[in-house]
Amino acid sequence: MDANIRDILLLTRRSFEKIRDASKVTAELLSEYGDDDERAKEACRRQNEILVIADNGAEALKDIA
Repeated sequence: MDANIRDILLLTRRSFEKIRDASKVTAELLSEYGDDDERAKEACRRQNEILVIADNGAEALKDIA
């Protein structure tokens, strides 16, 4: 396997791990503070930004493949 492809796959895996971790943190904040709390809203906003970045990365990988 080409080294560049291996690097891309590794970075993709790490990205999805970070998304999973962010989802856990968001779920914990929402359960602890409720969805009216500003910290929970901020966590949701950040998670949505991460998901957009991950989605864009997935689309880019489709173009490469």
